Amino acid sequence: MVVHRLDRPGRFEESTCAYVTGHSGAVLDMDWNPFDDSMMATASEDTNIKIWSIPESWEPCDEKGNAKAGAGLSESLLDLDAHTKKVTLLRWHPTASNTLLSTSGDLTVKVWDVENSAVVSSNENIPNLVHDIVWDSTGDNYAFSCKDKKVRFVDGRTGEATSVIKAHEGSK
Repeated sequence: MVVHRLDRPGRFEESTCAYVTGHSGAVLDMDWNPFDDSMMATASEDTNIKIWSIPESWEPCDEKGNAKAGAGLSESLLDLDAHTKKVTLLRWHPTASNTLLSTSGDLTVKVWDVENSAVVSSNENIPNLVHDIVWDSTGDNYAFSCKDKKVRFVDGRTGEATSVIKAHEGSK
């Protein structure tokens, strides 16, 4: 995965840029922390979530877009590893700076206390692969949609479903 400076727009060659590495599998999703512009979380096929801090003075490429020697990031701040299959989606909490929501191919949705590297709650009553997850605006609840075309609303603290609605009738 490449993290590039916004103040240097333009094309860059894939082979010449500094990468953020550390996962042993492909990165499937990432999300920036809304409370810390330099912090991001990545989800991977290797079943792990990594929390990264991008240094304020990070210069991964020179003026011409060529990678600087040793500019890549390979050490994450923290690894979260409670999923047993690939982690597919991540969402930071909208009002709490150290809370993260994740879903995985193991058919679970987990709420994480990032500061303590602990799972706060886990919803394990998921019938199919999760297509999307989202927090409500206050962060009290989250919703996720599945392949079965239903949207489930869940209490973020307990992980218990509060309601289920059929969202779509057709296959598209």
